[in-house]
Order: sequence, then C-alpha cells, then structure tokens
Amino acid sequence: MDAFKQGAFSVAVKAGVRVVPVTLLGTGDLMPSGQESRLKAGKVKLVIHEPIGGGDAKQMCEEARAVIAAELTKYGYEV
Repeated sequence: MDAFKQGAFSVAVKAGVRVVPVTLLGTGDLMPSGQESRLKAGKVKLVIHEPIGGGDAKQMCEEARAVIAAELTKYGYEV
C-alpha cells in the first residue's frame, strides 16, 4: 500500500471535522490488477473504523494509513 496523500486530511483540518477511515477487503479478487475493465461477481467486506480527528493533517494521514494497514494485515494482506 502506497503512502496516502494529505489533501483530504488538510481539508478536514480546515473544516474542523474528523475523517472516518474505511478498509475494503476482497476487491482484488473482483478486479485483478491489470484487468480493471473486467469486474467479477463476489463479496467485499467493508470495515468502518473509528473517526480520526486532530489539528494536524500529516498526523491524521499517518494514523489513517496505520489503521487501514493494520486491518489489511489482520486479514493476511501485504501492505
């Protein structure tokens, strides 16, 4: 998983709102890399995490990535 960009987190800080990280599990089985135009039937698990707040976009960005990476690792995905 690549680094997250801070744009959405900067907007959240300026707006004074929290960000809710979301992890999608199983999307790679439905849309394999290099075959994005082909969508297969199947199931995806959606994990909605606790909101992240704070006054620092970089910290929020890093925390969101860590939360999502931990969830992916828990289910055996490489990050």
